[in-house]
Amino acid sequence: MYEQIRKTKVKERKGRDLPLWIGLAASAAVILSVIIPVVIGAYAQHNYHMMFQEMARSSVYSRNHASAWLYVDGERYFYRADRTSGLFTLLAEGGSGKPQKELPDSDCVLIDFGDGATLQIWYAKVKGDYGGPAIDGLFLSYVNPEGKRYSYTTSWVYVKELIPYLSPEAEDWLDAGIAQMDPDR
Repeated sequence: MYEQIRKTKVKERKGRDLPLWIGLAASAAVILSVIIPVVIGAYAQHNYHMMFQEMARSSVYSRNHASAWLYVDGERYFYRADRTSGLFTLLAEGGSGKPQKELPDSDCVLIDFGDGATLQIWYAKVKGDYGGPAIDGLFLSYVNPEGKRYSYTTSWVYVKELIPYLSPEAEDWLDAGIAQMDPDR
């Protein structure tokens, strides 16, 4: 019975698998090129929302303890904590912008909430979408009471919009930012 079974020669498959491997590599590259930006974007959005949650806690703390201070040009001024809710609303409407790692070297306004948290605001030129020219915007950096820093830029909020939310003591800083961003003023 076993005599009738013949061994057949197995053809070598050298070159036949190459298109399969090329197809798998191309598919993996396409999948990674979609997944990586989605994961990075989700992480940035998560940090943005965490920043605002923590800023809200700091704002409540400063309101309850009358502990908020505004620093402009090295001078310290009492900051009315009731202004922070309007400031946060404005900044939240500006969207999450682009996360940043390095802080600007220029002058900023700093709000110290008294619980160890600070918010720094710079006027800045922000890289436009899709490689367009730099446009006017803000650079924001919040450090929570534990020392974690959240920084991003946004081109949807302008220095002029900050006027009602920053103390009159910041007028010179605001004017300098408005003049820099709006040379025709």
